[in-house]
Amino acid sequence: MKKAGTNPIIIQSGWTEGFYGKIFKQGNKNLRFMVYVVGKSLAQHNKDLRPFYEKLIERGKHAKKGYTALGNKFIRIAFLMITHKKPLESK
Repeated sequence: MKKAGTNPIIIQSGWTEGFYGKIFKQGNKNLRFMVYVVGKSLAQHNKDLRPFYEKLIERGKHAKKGYTALGNKFIRIAFLMITHKKPLESK
């Protein structure tokens, strides 16, 4: 997700454990926007990935962070489909 610029920044100061902040925004802005749009579309229309989005919302995440996380998950799935040369099998 680093190439897309959607990896979260870890904010840490001193001895505190740290937490995830905003995304880095260091990649291509058009690719970053497409990851967001794909995540939003999957959250609304994909029956297999929608529970992942709903779980994030239940944990208190903002909808935009949920869309970005879902888009990142889709990037990982697409990469695995390409490397293994197999289509995604629905449950």
